[in-house]
Amino acid sequence: MRSYLSSALLLVLLSGTATGQRCLGHQTFRLARFHFGAGVAVDKYAQTYGADLRYGKAGVFGVVEAALKTWGAETFDNESQELGATVGISFSRDEMSRLSVCPMVSYRTLDGPDEAAGIAWHYHENLFAGAVSLGYLLSQSESWEIVPTLALEMGTTNPTMKTPAGTSLGSYSTFCCGERGFTTVTTGFGLVLGRAVTILPTVAIPLDEAGEAAYSLRIVIGLGRD
Repeated sequence: MRSYLSSALLLVLLSGTATGQRCLGHQTFRLARFHFGAGVAVDKYAQTYGADLRYGKAGVFGVVEAALKTWGAETFDNESQELGATVGISFSRDEMSRLSVCPMVSYRTLDGPDEAAGIAWHYHENLFAGAVSLGYLLSQSESWEIVPTLALEMGTTNPTMKTPAGTSLGSYSTFCCGERGFTTVTTGFGLVLGRAVTILPTVAIPLDEAGEAAYSLRIVIGLGRD
C-alpha cells in the first residue's frame, strides 16, 4: 500500500499545483474555508448516522467526523460510537482546471457495543487507510454544478471482541475478528446548489471478500464566504 500511495502522490505532484479541490465532490474551499456535512450510510449489517466539519486552505484540507452506527438485529442489535479524521492535499493543472486529484490518509475508530451478540463481548475497531480521489466538474451554471468523483482506498483494520476478563473471540460473522487489509472503490455524484450546498450520494464497492457494499447520502454546507 505504501508504494502505491507514494507513486500516486509523485504523479499528482508532477502534474500540477495545489488549488481549490473538487475531489470530494462538494463546493471548493476557495468560497468557504469551513464546511459542515451530515448524512447516513447503509450497508448489509448497519446504518451509520454522522456529522463532520471540514476545513481547507492552500490546497490542504482536513475532515473530523463523529457518527453513531446502529447494528441490525442479525448482528449486534446495538450501537457503536465512531470517530474519524482525514487529511488530504488537492492538485489540479491550474485554477481553471475541471479535474482535481487528492491523495488522502485517514483514521477511524469504532467503540462499542459493550454487550455485542447479547453477551459481555466489547466490540472495538481501529482503521487506517490511504486513498486517491478524483473529482471532475462535468457541468455548471450560475446556480448549480455537477461533480462526479471516483476514489480508491486501501487500508488495514483490526476489529476485536473481548470480555472484561480479556478473553478474545476468534471470529464473528464476516467482519470480525482479527487484522485484515481492504480495498474499496467509491463513486459519487455531487450536485452543488448555489455554490453553497452540495447533495452527495455515493456507492462504495469492496474488492475484498470480507467487505460489504455501502450506500450513502450526505449534505455538505459551506459556512460563510471569504
